[in-house]
Amino acid sequence: MSISLPPEIFKAYNDAVDNIWNRSITLVYPELREECPNCTFNGLRSNGVYKTGGPYPFEAGFLCPFCEGAGFKMIETTEVIKARIYYSQKDWIKVGPQVQLPNAAAQIVANMKDLPKLQQCKYCIPHYYDNIDNYNNQKLQRISDFYPQGFLQNPQKYVVTFWTAYNESQG
Repeated sequence: MSISLPPEIFKAYNDAVDNIWNRSITLVYPELREECPNCTFNGLRSNGVYKTGGPYPFEAGFLCPFCEGAGFKMIETTEVIKARIYYSQKDWIKVGPQVQLPNAAAQIVANMKDLPKLQQCKYCIPHYYDNIDNYNNQKLQRISDFYPQGFLQNPQKYVVTFWTAYNESQG
């Protein structure tokens, strides 16, 4: 026998989860190569010619002060999402007995709509409370696949992922 619950119950539940447990997490995506706005680019490197309107004028034949002669800059992009983060394994949502991650340092539970963002990011930086962020810029990288989470009747679905300390040499 299946019991059908009114949608208002799930709205109240989702609002409570979002307002009480969620915190901001900055997702950092892999760097993208962006052509230098300050000099002309020949496909390999800077031509050493200032591009009109660029931020740092320089004389022809010298290295561009913006890209240092590369002709491009590697630009890192970020985005902030809301999610729950658990550091203590005793608080982790159970996703099945098959999950054995000895290096896992955190579990992140996010809205299912943010799954593509979590899959594409290079690492994330959790935000804490009351300006504690300034004391700890912990970087985490995803080490697991995703695990769907949520009540069958709830239109709001969540995703569970596991993370460990970010390894700069692998990034």
